[in-house]
Amino acid sequence: MTSVRDIAKKAGVSAATVSRALKNHPDISSATRRRVAVAANEAGYAMPVSAVHKCCVGLIVDNHRALTLYDCLLLNGIRRGLHAARLDVQFVDVTRDMTAAQSYTAFFQSRGLHGVIIPPGSKNRRLSLKIADESFPSVTIAERFDEPNVAYVCCDTSDASGRAIDHLIDLGHERIGLALPPFTDHDHEDRFKGYRQSLENHGVKYDESLVVRVDPTPEGGSAALNELLSKREPPTAIFFADPYPAIGALSRAQAAGLSVPGQLSVIGFDDGRMRRQVNPMLSAVCQPTEELGFEASSWILGAIGGWIDKPIRRSLPATLEINQTSGVPADDPVRVQPDGTLLNR
Repeated sequence: MTSVRDIAKKAGVSAATVSRALKNHPDISSATRRRVAVAANEAGYAMPVSAVHKCCVGLIVDNHRALTLYDCLLLNGIRRGLHAARLDVQFVDVTRDMTAAQSYTAFFQSRGLHGVIIPPGSKNRRLSLKIADESFPSVTIAERFDEPNVAYVCCDTSDASGRAIDHLIDLGHERIGLALPPFTDHDHEDRFKGYRQSLENHGVKYDESLVVRVDPTPEGGSAALNELLSKREPPTAIFFADPYPAIGALSRAQAAGLSVPGQLSVIGFDDGRMRRQVNPMLSAVCQPTEELGFEASSWILGAIGGWIDKPIRRSLPATLEINQTSGVPADDPVRVQPDGTLLNR
């Protein structure tokens, strides 16, 4: 079994320095911490959580991207999961700070981390695989993996998205638009899958022209509304697969004098309580974002503590909440000019 003295000899420092470096003591330089962490990693040493005054869990971040409401809700759930164990959360930017010579384990240990949580992101999937291959305690949020060594917590939104389209079809809608972001990930594949499956189940023909891709922002929602309603045969309802576009579409509709749901039905997506903070109150597919963070942090706590030895692979269900923005289709579908000006009222 590797000891602190073994690491000290390998790193060329004293045992006391190794002990302080592994505990991320502020008196130890970053260069020495890195040297000790590399030596510890090469020797296969894993410091027990009980040896650390304050054990930290890392949350991978991209400092080039602003935090969203979704990120804040995830963080709140993570905080709740770690609170009882008195663990702290540390933001970590791997791209900015990790050197080419370091393994992920060495880098994380140099930061005093005993586990990491990896949020969703197009670049994070490969990162999740690499960290898991080093057997460093890690869990990824909002992705799914076939690899059995990767721990993840996600939300399956396909069923709730399908029920949203079922609801619109039951009201009498047959031309239903779908607004998706310009990128593809498991979350949005689920929502598209639910949309397609519901149309097929009801014998409604799929029309590719009713699916638009816009930025997941309020401006993207406004653009989606203009694009879809300027078609020769516009939809009578739109499903927005992200929160902010739905809010932007409602605002654009109000500015144009368009009645929701009198002239257009809207179903959005909600990570928190945003649907209840707009007027009319938004019908929405809702995912338990805070619970994703809580489940991930609860598992990482057990993994670094040693009482959980199997990766978590959990999918939480989404729900459909019908509020005030979905109703029967208008007799005369509303159309707009490309700039959003109403052609018929």
